[in-house]
Amino acid sequence: MRILSYNCRGLRNTSAVEKMKALLRWKYPDIVFLLETRLYKNEWKTKIKEPGFSDGRGVAAGANRAGDLLLMWREEVQVAIKDITLHYIDAKVKMGNCKQDWRLTVVYGWSKVRNKYQTCDLLHRLHQQVQIPWLVVGDFNLITDYLEKSGSREPYTKEMDMFRDCLENCGLEDCGYYGRTFTWENNREAEYYTEERLDRAVSNKEWIECYPDMRVYHLERCGSYHIPIQIKLVLEEEEITWGWSFRYERYWEKHDDCAKVIKDGWMENGSIPIMDRIKCCENKLRSWSKEAFGSLKQRSVKAEDAIKALNKRKLTNAVLLQKKVLE
Repeated sequence: MRILSYNCRGLRNTSAVEKMKALLRWKYPDIVFLLETRLYKNEWKTKIKEPGFSDGRGVAAGANRAGDLLLMWREEVQVAIKDITLHYIDAKVKMGNCKQDWRLTVVYGWSKVRNKYQTCDLLHRLHQQVQIPWLVVGDFNLITDYLEKSGSREPYTKEMDMFRDCLENCGLEDCGYYGRTFTWENNREAEYYTEERLDRAVSNKEWIECYPDMRVYHLERCGSYHIPIQIKLVLEEEEITWGWSFRYERYWEKHDDCAKVIKDGWMENGSIPIMDRIKCCENKLRSWSKEAFGSLKQRSVKAEDAIKALNKRKLTNAVLLQKKVLE
């Protein structure tokens, strides 16, 4: 089971929409939280809703469209929305191996310095209502220490202390991450370039007990100043594996031809043994997937590898330009 959180900073143009759809197909999340979509309340249903997503809730910020939030989920997940505002969506979730319901709060923290205390006030208020396992995910617009910021301006100690105290008082622990440290950049020239870890997942210990193998991944940028973060609740992949070298990919099912390819492979040689039929299906799917998905997958992997290599180099305007081209 997977959860994706992403401050996409706008889905008004075709390029942004296509990148978002590609991300949803590639990472195949069960729950998706998008921030700053700049879409109207129900516009997501025609813009980005992918097959398999049964429902969702959005909130539009108004004239400047900066705080538009959207939560979507797949058919296999039971989500009951408890509250929805411009800065958070609160829900109860039934999902995976956890026998009891758990609480999911997706957050868009206040960005202006004078208002950041409101993010902590919000968490304190929500904490008073928590009686079950609790996961909080999103763009908090806050950091906990100096290591979570890189750039020309020093972080505010008061803000960091406030956020750390808030998490501790609410019984929330950082879920950690795999990948690059920073989740946001200001997209300025090298001299004024700043990166921060504004996006994260935190949870109470009861939620961790439900999903002890949980992992958070910082993905590579795909258009926004923020990167997507993905939470995998279990280590095991959901795909069905046949043999050592063939794996059935769930995203194939989204393609219109998938069912026909399987049927053709199964029926091709008449009344042959079951294992031979499976092998025939495997060969058909392997050949078809290379034609239908192969080039896209290879381009995505190569681009991600190139961006990772650039992230290890000394920051210059030339390096920043190369990253923008790849993203």
